[in-house]
Amino acid sequence: DCEIAGAGMGVTEIIHNDATAQNLFSFPNPLDRIGIRDLSVRGSHDANRSLLGAYPLYVYNTKDVVIRNVEVSYSRVFGITVRKADRVTVTGCHVHHCARDGINTADCAEAIITGNRIHDCDDDAIGVHNQVYGYQRGHVIANNKIRKCQGIKALGAQGVTIMGNTLEFFFSHGITVRSEALTGSALEGINAALGVVISGNVLLDGYNRSALDNLNQSQYYITIGSSSARAGSLTVIPGTSKSPGFDLPYDYFQNVKSLAENVSTTPIPLSQRMLVQGNVMGRTLKETGDFSDYGFGEFWLRDGELDIDLSDT
Repeated sequence: DCEIAGAGMGVTEIIHNDATAQNLFSFPNPLDRIGIRDLSVRGSHDANRSLLGAYPLYVYNTKDVVIRNVEVSYSRVFGITVRKADRVTVTGCHVHHCARDGINTADCAEAIITGNRIHDCDDDAIGVHNQVYGYQRGHVIANNKIRKCQGIKALGAQGVTIMGNTLEFFFSHGITVRSEALTGSALEGINAALGVVISGNVLLDGYNRSALDNLNQSQYYITIGSSSARAGSLTVIPGTSKSPGFDLPYDYFQNVKSLAENVSTTPIPLSQRMLVQGNVMGRTLKETGDFSDYGFGEFWLRDGELDIDLSDT
């Protein structure tokens, strides 16, 4: 086991020398448990705008990961990153001014991400993608406060609850749950999204990135979808009805089991059993003037801060 504890967020501050391209906290070897709490980590993205794969906090291949009351700022890539954990909890953290995702737990078997504050990140605030032929399900993303980031993305999510989150001034997308097409190289979301609840979230003022930097040109508030019949007819989709009867129960949980099956001709089951209700969506700022005129500053992007003309969004 490994426990890293400081005297408190903002009290214990560690400066990440990310110019060396080395991860700061990196745990690539299997452990039973890692706990990280009560400290702050700061990178140099305010001074070095180029992207760099030097993670301030990267945990890999560990059974139990608990990250609590940790601040990560100015990362030149993701803020908090966990991969291939059996169980991961990220709670009470403050992640801001990062070049890419705020919190990313892709390829973890089970993730609970609650009560975090994430803002000014130039990619997804939270990513919990099903990835690399694994068994991931049962994630809970709740009561997070997100501002000026892309939103919450759960590609190929199964048994997932997304509830009580507040997203303001997000760009590209708010909450996205879908399956991705098999291309031979894709690693994220290559299975059906199944058993999803999206409820009680507040999404205000979504902006199209075409008004920012032309990346990810969309501004969906909530998106659910699937990519099932990439090749062939609808009858090849597992789990659908065929004359004269029905398919036998299908292994939704792990459709693609090996690299050899990750090809465009492998059909993916339909995404289904999704409940979307009780969410509040809308726009509160006028479509005039610059965004900063309303007192919320500019958008933090990987290449620099940028204001936007709201009449263009």
